[in-house]
Amino acid sequence: MLQVALTLPVSFATCEQSFSAMRRIKTWVRTSMRQERFTNLSILHIEKGLIKNIDTECILNKFSKSPRMMVLK
Repeated sequence: MLQVALTLPVSFATCEQSFSAMRRIKTWVRTSMRQERFTNLSILHIEKGLIKNIDTECILNKFSKSPRMMVLK
């Protein structure tokens, strides 16, 4: 029982903020967005505090050095 109590959030504000962020991301214009992309964008938005610490220049260099390959379905 203690383990269950420790996993519950102290407040529901974090959960409500997450759902609020998901509503902003998935508007009626973006209803055709695939679930995987929606999930990834939601995580990026919710965890934006962690993302501020990432060196974007390093990521851009990594992608610019790899050959461009598009998967056609």
